[in-house]
Amino acid sequence: MRFKPDPLPDNVGFSEDADLFGYKQFGERLTRVVSGLDQPTTLVLDGPWGSGKSTFLRQWLAELRAAQHPVISFDAFACDFFEDAFIPLSASILKLTEEKVPKKNRVMAAAKKSAGKVIKTVAPIAAKAGVRIISLGVVDYSDVKEGAESAFDALSNAFGDAAEDTARDAINRAVESQSVLEKFHKDIEALVGLYQQKREEEGLPKCPVVFVIDELDRCKPTFALNLVERIKHLFEIEGVIFLLVTNLKQLEAAVCGAYGERTDAATYLEKFYDLRLNLPLVQGKDQITAYVSYLQSKLNITTGDRNVDSAINNMLIGFSRMENLQLRTIERIHAHLLLNVRSLDDNELKLGPMIAGLCIMRHLQPALFDKALVGRLFWKEVSEFFQFGSWAENLSSTWFAQWWQYLTDRDLDQDADWVERLKHSTWQYHIRDPQDLLAWGAKHVVEFDIK
Repeated sequence: MRFKPDPLPDNVGFSEDADLFGYKQFGERLTRVVSGLDQPTTLVLDGPWGSGKSTFLRQWLAELRAAQHPVISFDAFACDFFEDAFIPLSASILKLTEEKVPKKNRVMAAAKKSAGKVIKTVAPIAAKAGVRIISLGVVDYSDVKEGAESAFDALSNAFGDAAEDTARDAINRAVESQSVLEKFHKDIEALVGLYQQKREEEGLPKCPVVFVIDELDRCKPTFALNLVERIKHLFEIEGVIFLLVTNLKQLEAAVCGAYGERTDAATYLEKFYDLRLNLPLVQGKDQITAYVSYLQSKLNITTGDRNVDSAINNMLIGFSRMENLQLRTIERIHAHLLLNVRSLDDNELKLGPMIAGLCIMRHLQPALFDKALVGRLFWKEVSEFFQFGSWAENLSSTWFAQWWQYLTDRDLDQDADWVERLKHSTWQYHIRDPQDLLAWGAKHVVEFDIK
């Protein structure tokens, strides 16, 4: 049994069967933009966690590879055990260029040597911080670029001879670091240039390397911030386009964590990227229904009763569309539903509206779920949460509402025809009190929990 779908294969692009969300046109537009860039550029594909960015990315990269466009796919989450993002970033570029440039090539050797020196040297941000701490802000880092003597003179004038030794050491380290970093930038740019030249000699299309960084949402905030800063300071290279796939709100939180809550995080981050992209809401494309149907086809939630299966799917679709849930949230609720349905014995009650509704509550409104667990959930709270009247007309929301009213409304007219019908459908399970039924369902759902 699988309770979540496998990732799309790396070679599946925007085919008709695979393009669930209608992103083909957006992908083609992005390709034209990226292919036309002739200067170092950093783009951000922004969107909430679980909004489908990674799925789009896999398909788009498959299209680029099929067109023989040079790409680097970088999983930030898989690399966040590094203290500094420089190491995996530089390694990714070296690995790509080795496809066309021999390891013993002079340009390749120089780039690797420069990268090694950077790893051993104080990073410019650290040097910058060191100078400013010593000088209490009197000397700006830009002074160091003009030469050690002018910066040292400024420090001496500010603090006198007592600071001389400490200041001179800090400035010397900063100047040395700057020289190493400039050499690395020059060597890595030459290497990428040679790689591009080799491609053209082979008759491959002339286009920049697309360096895509995904999963920034999931990695450590300190690493995510270090990564975007390293790209700006060390990897603005001719012939390389960076695409950061992330949620900018989360990155802003990382900035505030690193530099203080009063930092204008949005403005700070704007220094590190040039263009911001958003996945479109494709007109005429019901992404939620398409995704739930996809999950159903791949994972097959089945109770053995088609009507119950349909009820579960329709409730998930109806509520998700009304609330415009993120795709990742839908996937987690679907997985929870699958585990609970599969754990039921053939002769146990499989009440689709109850199972689906409880799993939705468990993920999105746990306080209501806890009330169901102890038999203290009331119809007013349920109706306000599910808002059945706001669902699409074709999803039988009245039937779902009736079941939930039957389970939670203490003042229900027991002689109403529809109430009698619902009572009759549960008699064979020896259920007399609907609240007992709801508590049983909640206890069952919580036994197989997904967080």
